[in-house]
Amino acid sequence: YNIVPYGGGTTGFSTNIPDFGYEDSDRYTRGMSFTAAWTINNSMFMEATYGRARNSFTNLPRYPDAFNKSALGLSAFPMLFPSAVQLDLPPRFDFNGRISTGFSPRNSTEYAPFLNVNTSQDVSASLTKNWGQHTAKVGVYVNRGLKPQSSRAAANGSVAFTNDASNPFDSSYPFANAALGIYQTYVQAADWVQGNYLYHNVEWYAQDNWKVNDHLTLDYGLRFYWMQPTYDTRQQTSNFLPDKWSASAAPRLYYPALV
Repeated sequence: YNIVPYGGGTTGFSTNIPDFGYEDSDRYTRGMSFTAAWTINNSMFMEATYGRARNSFTNLPRYPDAFNKSALGLSAFPMLFPSAVQLDLPPRFDFNGRISTGFSPRNSTEYAPFLNVNTSQDVSASLTKNWGQHTAKVGVYVNRGLKPQSSRAAANGSVAFTNDASNPFDSSYPFANAALGIYQTYVQAADWVQGNYLYHNVEWYAQDNWKVNDHLTLDYGLRFYWMQPTYDTRQQTSNFLPDKWSASAAPRLYYPALV
């Protein structure tokens, strides 16, 4: 697998890190559409259009067989929540601000694997009718958007071996801290969560063009909208609504104790 140089600066340490980042196939946009028209008779015409667009952004290792905990000799590294680890990816290690598990600079394994797919489908149809001095038209438009996306929580763990003068065990050298097992912070999400966000937008209308005479033409009609808020079909997300919060009903998160 690709090796990129890393190190120097305040650490004074040089090492090699496996390349990590995007595959070109993981970043794409695809779209297609088609339209059908039908002349029903001499006074009636119908038209319908369908379109679909999709893009994907993912954060996956370029070489999964080489870039995983087993291949890197980290199988025994203790995890707070082993079941949350995805693709056997290693934790994100931080050495005084330098990220050392070797990734494309665009991302890190802190929240890998990251999945984000956006699919939008659109349908529109209209029917036109001519009779006498009237040209009437009715139509409908429907949009459906689906967005499966994982959270950016540190499912694989994030460990900082940053120097900390307040820690009596600190070696004053971040790589030595790692070798001795002296860390400043250790963060890991309890699970890897992927939402399934859905949105619908429906519109319909009716209108008429009436040529009253050679000097007067009236255009009138009505249009209706229904726009659904985006929501997670798996019901894994929530919002804080200030008007629903009551201080008296809030639970106590800690209690005083005498030790």
